[in-house]
Amino acid sequence: MISIWGWVVIGALAIAAGVIFYWRRAGRPVPDALKRGQRLPDFAAKDEEGKPLRTSQLAGTPVVMIFVRGNWCPFCSKQVKNLTAYYKEINDLGARLIF
Repeated sequence: MISIWGWVVIGALAIAAGVIFYWRRAGRPVPDALKRGQRLPDFAAKDEEGKPLRTSQLAGTPVVMIFVRGNWCPFCSKQVKNLTAYYKEINDLGARLIF
């Protein structure tokens, strides 16, 4: 059986791990170029047909752009599945859906 000091050490380690996680991952400030209301920085990607696409080509076009971690991420997969269900409606409104 673990003594009270064992539980104190386990609790302290858990709190330290949480602080380190927050400091390294969640606590990062958002770069100015990515803050709400700013123009999206220009970068290149591939479209659904594998052709190169620059974000500057999307200027003036409504776009729903989602960055996913990968198909291994259950939250990302669920979000992609939910949005693709509305692909036709989004497209009919004149917007592009980009993952």
